[in-house]
Amino acid sequence: MELTSTDLSAFASILVAIATFTLAYFTWSTLKQTRKEYAVTRKQLLLLQHEKDPKLLLASYSFKGDSLNIKVKNIGDGEAYSLAVVTNFYLSQIDIREYRTDSAGKRIPYGVYVLANKPLKTTLEGKLTSLFPRKCANFVSKNKKESIVLYPYETIQENLDLNFLLEEDKQSGHIAKNFSELKDILRENKTNAVWLHFSIEYKNNLEDIVDYINLAEFVFDINAHKNLEEACAAGIRLEYRQLGQKEIETEIGWEKYDNYKNNKSSKNYFPEQGELEI
Repeated sequence: MELTSTDLSAFASILVAIATFTLAYFTWSTLKQTRKEYAVTRKQLLLLQHEKDPKLLLASYSFKGDSLNIKVKNIGDGEAYSLAVVTNFYLSQIDIREYRTDSAGKRIPYGVYVLANKPLKTTLEGKLTSLFPRKCANFVSKNKKESIVLYPYETIQENLDLNFLLEEDKQSGHIAKNFSELKDILRENKTNAVWLHFSIEYKNNLEDIVDYINLAEFVFDINAHKNLEEACAAGIRLEYRQLGQKEIETEIGWEKYDNYKNNKSSKNYFPEQGELEI
C-alpha cells in the first residue's frame, strides 16, 4: 500500500502532536517537582531563620507625665526591627463599689465597667464626626530621625511621646492624637474614664512580628488623674464581669430590642433540645 503525501502529512502531524504533548507533560512534571522542592527549601530556610529570631527582654519602664520611658535588651540571636510601643484604649465608666487592699497595704478603688465600641464625637474641619478607638503602633526611633535596629545583646533606652489612634466613622480616615488632645475629646464627650493598654512589638528581618511584651494596663480617671504617670501609680484595674438582666435594667437603663426580646436569666433558660444541665 503506497502512502500519499496527504497521509504522510497527517502522520507527521500526529507525531508532532504526540511529541508536543510529551514535552508539555515532562515540562509540567518538572515544574511541579521544582515547586515542591522550592516549598521544602523555603520551609527549611524559614526554620533556620526563626532560629535566629530576636528576643526582647524588658529591663524597665516608667511614665513621666504623659511620656513613656522604656529600656529593653535583645537577648536573641537575630536583629529586631520596627520596634514599636502599641497603644490601645476603650472608653469606660467608673463605678467604684468597694476598696481593696493591695500587697503593699494600699487601699485602691475597685470596679470599672467597659462600654464597648462607644463612639466619640468631635468636630473635624467644621463637621461633627464619630470616632472609634483603635490600636496605634508608635515606632521607637533614635532622636526621631532613624528607626532602631536592635542587634543581639544590645540594650536601648528611649523616651516616647505616645499617640492614640481614632478611626472615623465608616473607616473613612484615621487621626492620631497625643494624650493631652485625647483628654480634651474625652471631656467634650463627658467620658470620665478610659482603659489604657501598652505593649511592645517588634519584627525579624523577614518583617514578621515575632513577639510582644505587655507593659501596663490601667484606668485613667479624667477627674482624678493629671497624667499617665499618676494613673499608672494609682493602678485602677478593670473588673470584667457579665451583667445580669436586672443590672442591665437598673444600671444601664436600655438595651437593643433583639436582646430584650431574646435574653433570659439563667433561671428561666432552657435549651431547645435535651435536658437542662445543672
